[in-house]
Amino acid sequence: MAVSKFHAAEALCGEVFSAGAFAGTEWEGCTFSGCRFEGTDLSGVLMADCRFEGCVFTLVPLGGAVLRNLFFSGCRFTGLCFGDCMPFGFEVDFVDSELVNCTFTRLKMKSVRFEGCRLRECFFGDCGLSAARFPDTAMPGTVFEGCDLRKADFRSATDWTLDPRTNLVSGARFADGNLAGLLHGFDIVIE
Repeated sequence: MAVSKFHAAEALCGEVFSAGAFAGTEWEGCTFSGCRFEGTDLSGVLMADCRFEGCVFTLVPLGGAVLRNLFFSGCRFTGLCFGDCMPFGFEVDFVDSELVNCTFTRLKMKSVRFEGCRLRECFFGDCGLSAARFPDTAMPGTVFEGCDLRKADFRSATDWTLDPRTNLVSGARFADGNLAGLLHGFDIVIE
């Protein structure tokens, strides 16, 4: 698919994008359904107010990408380094999506939503995640390090672990029966 520089309010369905298809492009108010981004270089791309439904993202370079107000539903991400995006204006929400071996570093993600997601072996480092929401999200092997998790909501999240000594957790919400994840770094046995 030949891609022009600026795109507004377009709907793309079932596209498979090549590595250089997005070079120097801007996307605003677009919807991507069932598209595949496998090695597609999104470095320097500007995307604002876009929706992604049932898309696959595999090893996608994001250096300098501007991701502003993006909504992902039913998508799968493997090996993405979201920390390579421009931090200013970074705003994303994930619903019913799977993220595997993805990293989020040095990003302000206040009130981000990961709803009904599976975050497997992901890393959050030095992120501002205050008031983040993780309803019905499983997080096996996911690590939070040096993050601001104040007022974050983990009440219905599962398989999470975080060390309150290395993260800010004041006001964070946890379910009464699901507190073992806070004790992981203390080398104790819970029976």
